[in-house]
Amino acid sequence: MYRAIIGFGNAYLLTGDRRFIDPWTRVIDIVNSNARVIEGEKRSPYIHGDNGWYDFKPEPVPWGTLESWFWTMDDKDKARAENHPWASYLEGRDPGYPTRELAQDF
Repeated sequence: MYRAIIGFGNAYLLTGDRRFIDPWTRVIDIVNSNARVIEGEKRSPYIHGDNGWYDFKPEPVPWGTLESWFWTMDDKDKARAENHPWASYLEGRDPGYPTRELAQDF
């Protein structure tokens, strides 16, 4: 499912029409709105099936949040990407991020 952002992004970049990004960001908002407190920690679902939401993780669904923000530069999209390490670095909240990532690659 997370690969669908590529198609939405291509359509947006070709047309400049925000309506190609909005369906994806609405999906992100819907999924993350189903977060629950589990064992005292807020967790977001990553999968939906016949029995509802499951595969809860501590971080909100990240698929396409950073891309949406890069494409639109909209504050609403920026807010969805705030937990992404690269966004934290760009905002000055984690200046050591690139060095840590590079060290991990080596």
